[in-house]
Amino acid sequence: MTGGGLRGNTRRRPAGLVPAGHAAALLGLLGAALLGAGCAGRPPGTVTRTTPDGVRAQPYVSPFQYEHYLRGEIALASGQPALAAREFAEARTGSADDAFLRARHAQALIEAGEWSRAERVLDDALRRFPTSLELLLTQAHYHAAQGREAEALETLAQAARVAPTSARPPLAQAALLMEHGQAAEAAGVLDEYLSRHPEAPAFAARLELAVQRADVEDALRVVLAWSPQGTHGGAPSPVGAESPDDVALRRVAELALAQGRPEVAVRALEQVADTPRARVLRVRALAQAGRAAEAEAQLALVQDADVGGQEARAELYLLVRRPDVALELLGDAAARPAQATAHQAWLIGTCLVRLGRAAEAATWLARVPPDATDSARARAELVRALRLVGLPQLAAEVSARGPTGGGGGEPAQ
Repeated sequence: MTGGGLRGNTRRRPAGLVPAGHAAALLGLLGAALLGAGCAGRPPGTVTRTTPDGVRAQPYVSPFQYEHYLRGEIALASGQPALAAREFAEARTGSADDAFLRARHAQALIEAGEWSRAERVLDDALRRFPTSLELLLTQAHYHAAQGREAEALETLAQAARVAPTSARPPLAQAALLMEHGQAAEAAGVLDEYLSRHPEAPAFAARLELAVQRADVEDALRVVLAWSPQGTHGGAPSPVGAESPDDVALRRVAELALAQGRPEVAVRALEQVADTPRARVLRVRALAQAGRAAEAEAQLALVQDADVGGQEARAELYLLVRRPDVALELLGDAAARPAQATAHQAWLIGTCLVRLGRAAEAATWLARVPPDATDSARARAELVRALRLVGLPQLAAEVSARGPTGGGGGEPAQ
């Protein structure tokens, strides 16, 4: 699942703080700030910070503490949790009221495998700050890392009650449930949250869950019901651009086609902006659904550059049951058989089979080497061509050789 489970790397840089990549420059500035700190007035008791869950008034952190906090985050991100724990401990000096720093300290201790110290830090911190979301999430990670899933889930449920608008508790709950094979329960957690707060992170996780389960109907329902983006109610995307909704719906369509559910793919693509990529996918969906005339109409709107060139365009025409147009597009290759690639030989041979020119088709299809990507498809078409020219025994012999090369989907109509 997107975002990973509680057992994985659950480190999050708090929003509003400088990214680790800028830490070196910041540390230099902090040195200057430390030198001038004595000239400043009395620091405020709290400061306003932007957190993952909105703007919050939090304890003032001195330049000294902030430097050690940054060093701790850098160490944690670099895979040095023991060093991170020491830096976070320094950052906590003189800041007994900062629940966030305590949570980061405990997180570093957990990753360093110092379970007893982590437990002491969490127990003490939660006595002081029983409603701290950061502390509850860290305690859930502590339980999960020790294999105590039930306690982790209960702690996450408590976190959800403390911060009902935050996506982080349900995302963590769903990730943990998925780790233990409880996909339906994970979907239920995310569905309940999305029914109240259709936010992008939860939507992305819920869609990922549907895709992982290969449940194309569920995936389509998720997109149409809960997408937080603009496709279904906001401003349209610029012409030729894909919105996040478009990307999600296209992914659902691709899943549907892979499962042989072209009508579901068509439904999903009806909601997608008319981009070149969507047009090509729409052609494939309509063709697989047996709606060849509509597929051909869509294909007329597609440029060669949109599909990867004239050869790819010819393959699409073959897919929409217009082998005559496909063969015309392949005219240059057909005029020079000795120079044709294996893929071109398969395409030309398949067009000829569809046009009833089986003897010519067999000559082209026999050119495809056994180790070519299209060998399996070429063999199938060659068997068909041999039967059409009245050579059933030879067709059976070719068929009995079995696949020795690659294959692929489409067109087998």
